[in-house]
This record gives sequence, structure tokens and C-alpha cells, in this order.
Amino acid sequence: MVAGNINIRTLAAFDARSSVAIDSLVKEHKVEIQVFPDDVIKKLKEISQAVIAEEAKKDPFAAKVHEDYIAFQAKTAAWGNMTEKVYWNTMA
Repeated sequence: MVAGNINIRTLAAFDARSSVAIDSLVKEHKVEIQVFPDDVIKKLKEISQAVIAEEAKKDPFAAKVHEDYIAFQAKTAAWGNMTEKVYWNTMA
């Protein structure tokens, strides 16, 4: 319960501070924020998944955690696509 509470507080603080930081970068420092193209994001995802899987194989506990996490992602993906993804897409 405590870890969950800390996780929620950390994510909320991250979101709040990141928005302030981006605002400062754009308005005060004239930084032009750009988004990576979809093909770059897709390739980064592929590479990162491969590296994580490779690293997880080096330790039995890490392999178990990785396996459980992948299974959790598979179970929750449909819900996330119907809720979080839709919500954030409406915010753009």
C-alpha cells in the first residue's frame, strides 16, 4: 500500500513538474519541442524490448520479473487502449 501511494505521488509530481519545465523551455528559452516520428518510436521500442529481454536472461530473478511484467502488459493493454490512450489523445 505504501509503495502504491509513493508511486502515485511520484507520477503526479513528475507530470506537474514536467509541464512547468516544458513551459519554461518554450516560453523563456525559445526551445522548439519536436516529437519523434512514428517510425523512430517504433524502432526504439523494438530495440529497447530486445535489450531488456537480453538483460533479463542474465539473471533468473530478472527473467521472472520480466516474464511477469510482459504478461501483465498483455492483460492490461486492452483496458489502457480504451481508457488512458483515448484520454490522452483527446488532450492533444
